[in-house]
Amino acid sequence: MLLALLALASPAHAASLTVDPSDATAYSSVQDAIDASTSGDTIAIVAGTFSECIDTSGKSLTLRGTGASATTIDGASSCTSAVTITRGEFVTLEDLAIDNAYYRAILVEASTVTLDTVRLEGLGYSDYVAGAGIHADAAIVTVTDSTFSTNQGSYGGAIHATNASRVSVSDSTFEGNYARYYGGAVWVDNASTFDSEENGYVDNYSYFYGGAVYGSGTGTLLTSNADEYDGNWGYYTHGSAIYVQDDAILDVAEAAFSNHYSYYWTSGYNGTIYATGANTVLLEDLTFTDNRGYAGGDITLLSGDATIDGIDSSGAYAYYGGSMYIASTVTATISNLVIEQGEAVYSGGAIYATSSVDLTLTSAVFTDNTASNSYGGDLYQSSSGSLTIDGLSSDGAYAYRSGGSIYLEQLSGLASLTNATITSSEAAYGAGGAIYAYNGTDVALTDSRVSNATAYNSGGAVYSHYLGALSIESTELSNNTSTYGYGGGLYFYPYTEGTYDLTVTGSSIEDNRAYYDGGGLYAQATGALVVHDTRLVTNDANTSTGTSQGGGAFFSSTNSLSFTNNHVCSNTAYDGGGVFSYSVYGGRGDDEWSNNVFQENAANYSGGALHIDRHYHNELVNNTFVGNLAGFYGGTIYGYYLYTDFLNNIVAYTPLSDGMYGDYYTDYYSNLEYNNWYNNTSSDFDGALSTASLGAGNLFDDPLFRDYTNDGNCDNDDLRIDPSSTLVDAGDPAFIDTDGSTSDIGAYGGVGSSVFDSDGDGYDNVDDCDDSDSAVYPGATEACNGYDDDCDGDIDESGSTGESTWYADSDSDGYGDPATSLDACDQPSGYVVDSTDCDDTASSVYPGATETWYDGVDADCAGDSDFDADAD
Repeated sequence: MLLALLALASPAHAASLTVDPSDATAYSSVQDAIDASTSGDTIAIVAGTFSECIDTSGKSLTLRGTGASATTIDGASSCTSAVTITRGEFVTLEDLAIDNAYYRAILVEASTVTLDTVRLEGLGYSDYVAGAGIHADAAIVTVTDSTFSTNQGSYGGAIHATNASRVSVSDSTFEGNYARYYGGAVWVDNASTFDSEENGYVDNYSYFYGGAVYGSGTGTLLTSNADEYDGNWGYYTHGSAIYVQDDAILDVAEAAFSNHYSYYWTSGYNGTIYATGANTVLLEDLTFTDNRGYAGGDITLLSGDATIDGIDSSGAYAYYGGSMYIASTVTATISNLVIEQGEAVYSGGAIYATSSVDLTLTSAVFTDNTASNSYGGDLYQSSSGSLTIDGLSSDGAYAYRSGGSIYLEQLSGLASLTNATITSSEAAYGAGGAIYAYNGTDVALTDSRVSNATAYNSGGAVYSHYLGALSIESTELSNNTSTYGYGGGLYFYPYTEGTYDLTVTGSSIEDNRAYYDGGGLYAQATGALVVHDTRLVTNDANTSTGTSQGGGAFFSSTNSLSFTNNHVCSNTAYDGGGVFSYSVYGGRGDDEWSNNVFQENAANYSGGALHIDRHYHNELVNNTFVGNLAGFYGGTIYGYYLYTDFLNNIVAYTPLSDGMYGDYYTDYYSNLEYNNWYNNTSSDFDGALSTASLGAGNLFDDPLFRDYTNDGNCDNDDLRIDPSSTLVDAGDPAFIDTDGSTSDIGAYGGVGSSVFDSDGDGYDNVDDCDDSDSAVYPGATEACNGYDDDCDGDIDESGSTGESTWYADSDSDGYGDPATSLDACDQPSGYVVDSTDCDDTASSVYPGATETWYDGVDADCAGDSDFDADAD
């Protein structure tokens, strides 16, 4: 009984039927063979053209020709579909071609079809059929090693997949297919899946969207892996290669896209890949070459989430966003991005982002990108959203207007740039040679470097203007130029006074040039201005032709100012060679200058180091002014309406003009105490100031700098005072050093000094290699303890106290030669602590070894005769 049931459940033995009109024993038509077959059979079709329309009639069959160039099933325009598979069957088509001029090759509904080495060519007409090669409706389709070429359809020139169909195509070619409406090669919608792998899409085109592939609808999934897209295009086409919309998901990996465009791209048609309508977009390891579009030559993203990892683009061209255009509430996370020679006719040579885009770039490389007529040589971003960059290398970016590399406007979230290197960027006729931030955009620039940037107007490197804050940390701005503007390195002007802050910490602003004020840094109308632990070195505010102010920095109309622990050296300007500051209007405690070194700055007219005007609650405490000069007034300091507590400062070696100039109000309202005035060539004081202006504790002694030469080199001096200097512990008793003693005079005294001796061993943190351990300092006795006690860079070197004596063990028997030893903290290789080996050349000889009598060798090192075993 069981055997009978199994027999009923099993299909009959599969048969092979032959179609050959020349053979009387074979079937003359394909349909005749189908009609005679049963599921599981194979129908072998000989070479030739079979002009018929076939229907597999619910039978699961294999139809096999002799080759796509030999066997053809031709519907001859007598049916809509040359092959109909609509009754749930499983059909395989192999090694054949299907023709049906003006109409379709295959209709598959609620069934499964597999194509292997099939040619579908010249099918359809643009208004007659959707999917001239294959129309799949709730079907499963698998295609390998096949060709779709010069087919035409309304929606999907070659393939149309709908109603949760699943289509998989690999190792195939789509070439020259055309869609009257959407999807030049492929249309996918209504929760269908299209999986493409290692296929070629060449010269496909559509009248509207999706030159090669179109996907739409919730649940629709397009995947493309290791495909080649070349020369696909369209007329009024968004997505000349791929278009997705309305919640469709796009996942593309290891694919290449080249030479894509829309015929009417200049009228507003965008992107080689175009995604809109709350899509999820995943792109990985893609290459783009020489693509064009109106907004985004390579990629256009409108709404939704995009994760992109690994893009290599070259030669992209668009009106907006040479390579990428991102807009309309997109969250885009992009990493390992390379864009070179991208060009936008207007803005965003590489990327254009607008309208609430949250953009994250990680490890991005931009090279020679251009915004030919507008803003942002590499990146333009505006209208809400945020920007996070971690790892950027930009070289040679160009913008016709502002933002040589990056242009930011009206972002609602922070623009954070970390580990960014921008070199040789240019804002040809605008501001912000590298970075431009405008209208409510807050920027944080950290661990970055901007060099050799040029702006026609202000902000040679960085420009921040109108209702935005700026933070710069551990960043270098060097060799940047404001050709006809302000702020060679940095320009900051939030417009509304007292609200928006500028913070510069741990940074270097060096070798920058401005035509007007602020050779290195320009800040106006700042809320809280903080400059700390920063180098302002060899910057220039047009000393050659102009009357510009603030060689190192220019400050104006500041609410509160903290300028601490900075090195201001060799800057030049007409007034305020080092720093020019006009009007700090905050109260007491809001205008602090301490622990700075002003060295060898020069002003053509006044204030070699500092020109300070209208500071009514100023504190200048523990600063060192050395080697500064001015052509006329205030070789070191020029004060006008300067109400200052000038305490614990060194003013020395002023080679031209006086040490400090002050007007009547400076003299009347200032407190000059516990300073040291030394070797200022013209005089120590000028204007209304004189020795009568001095309060208690002033000295006129050689400060005994550890190493100083006025040679124009900002880095070869040591301006710490020698321990024997009279300036040690000679400062205002109200101030203390970190060791609890009265403050020293100069930049390295007081609690804010960057130089201190925390462990009290007599060596400060500059020389001491461990300032938390009083037993560790230069010249200390080195001991065998695992520490560099004497700070010479070697740990437990030869000569350390507590060394052990080690003996050579050449024969590796664990016993050492007493005649060969060395002292060391740690056991050297080839040495042991034992010293009792009597023959270090023989590993069998050592104390306690087994003695072999009468062989002439004292194997156990006992020292007795080898010829007297009984010791009698």
